[in-house]
Amino acid sequence: MGLGKTLEVGMILSELIRRGRGDRILVVTPRHILEQFQHELWTRFAIPLVRLDSEGIRWDAVVIDECHNLVNRGTLNNQLARVLAPRTEALLLTSATPHNGDPESFAELVRLLDPTAIADPEHIKADDISHLYVRRHKGSEEVAAEVGNMWADRKEPQPIAIGTTPPEDALFGELADTWTHPEAGRAPSSGKGRSLFPWTLTSICFTSAMPPCSTLHELATAIDDETSSKLAALIAQLTEIGIGGRSRSSAWATRRSGSSSPVTWPRKV
Repeated sequence: MGLGKTLEVGMILSELIRRGRGDRILVVTPRHILEQFQHELWTRFAIPLVRLDSEGIRWDAVVIDECHNLVNRGTLNNQLARVLAPRTEALLLTSATPHNGDPESFAELVRLLDPTAIADPEHIKADDISHLYVRRHKGSEEVAAEVGNMWADRKEPQPIAIGTTPPEDALFGELADTWTHPEAGRAPSSGKGRSLFPWTLTSICFTSAMPPCSTLHELATAIDDETSSKLAALIAQLTEIGIGGRSRSSAWATRRSGSSSPVTWPRKV
């Protein structure tokens, strides 16, 4: 969002039309984005788009938005892209979603543009595909000049080691003994997905201040405001950096809400 994908598409399509190579244009985009695409291309570039359901037509230009949805072979999105790619003179693939890092899925996208560009996905050379892509991010000069100040710089993460309380020890012990590392034949689940669900439970418990109720109901609900180590560490960290009931941040929140009563969050400082 905010990287100007639609504007870049509009400029390219306008140039193709000017050269006589844009009489027929197909834009493939998720349904909830279609209206926005239609509005932007019409109001900014006078390019009309209409809903169309057709097969076997050769297009002068095809635009596929959210192209990260095309990378998995066998999916309907990928099959559609494979049908359209060889039937168009100009193929534009756009996405604001960072790539997943898998070289094979990246090669799948590039091969839609040029089937011969990548011979070995494990050894992709930037020079071999530099003519096929344009990359924009918030640090790019073109983007930063327009919207760079709308993003705050991320600070380096500050890991905080947190000890556990007795109720948390009991919960994590139950997870290990019954779910993640049970004795032979004691696993509560079986069949497909057996190895995933226990770790899903573990992830929920480790990332929540107070784990949600589940089959571990009694142990989970024993962890409250008084016995949650993560909640205590969070409050301590907020207090250390000056965020509390009487901090400037809290006063600003009071003014924004229009309330004359003092801000009392967090509850325990």
